[in-house]
Amino acid sequence: MRGVGPAVIGALAVSLVQMAPHAAPDVFTWFLLALTIGLLLLRNAGPLPVMVGGAVIGLISRGNLLKRIEELAR
Repeated sequence: MRGVGPAVIGALAVSLVQMAPHAAPDVFTWFLLALTIGLLLLRNAGPLPVMVGGAVIGLISRGNLLKRIEELAR
């Protein structure tokens, strides 16, 4: 059972490296990925604030933030 933890971490790391080019196609997305990893590792932030922050950044980056808020308010 001692070797299961490192084996799982290795399998996840290989999967992440293989999926990263498809999941993050542009520089902005790579920046957000690095920021998210940094927040999770260095600041010990929980997953919920990181997800909400990512949603807000996504809405702002699309430029339709006010329009989407108006649609949600209806």
